[in-house]
Amino acid sequence: MVDDDSDARQRHVMLLLDSGYDVEDATNGADGWEALQDRHFDLVITDNRMPKMTGVEMIEKLRFSRMTLPVIMATGHMPTFEFARKPWLRPDLAMVIPFSDDEFLAAIRNLLPQGRRPSPGVTPAEQSLTAGTGRTLTQAEHAYFQALPPNVQ
Repeated sequence: MVDDDSDARQRHVMLLLDSGYDVEDATNGADGWEALQDRHFDLVITDNRMPKMTGVEMIEKLRFSRMTLPVIMATGHMPTFEFARKPWLRPDLAMVIPFSDDEFLAAIRNLLPQGRRPSPGVTPAEQSLTAGTGRTLTQAEHAYFQALPPNVQ
């Protein structure tokens, strides 16, 4: 999640974490680009107008480096002129602020590969317990996690 607006960034990060996604955030395109060099991500969500590097500039670097991960541009200032001049810079999905949390989550679900989506009704604690193991929880284990208060899950 790349956005220089700390309130918007934190709200979206919390929404994604609460929805079962693993999330990292960056305060500008340059920091986002640096993170992309160091780690693997399944999706980039970026604002456009940011200091150091805009969302369009970050997408351009992604395209030139042949990174194939999907990109959502969620911004109040859609760079339509730049996209018209350079159509290869268009993100996989463009969302103009304001949009609802449901629209945001639906966009992410539609772009992520099936295996990278959180399972419905599975708590973050369950996901961390089974991540990378290839196993699923028994019904009793699942019931235990579902009974935990939300602040413990």
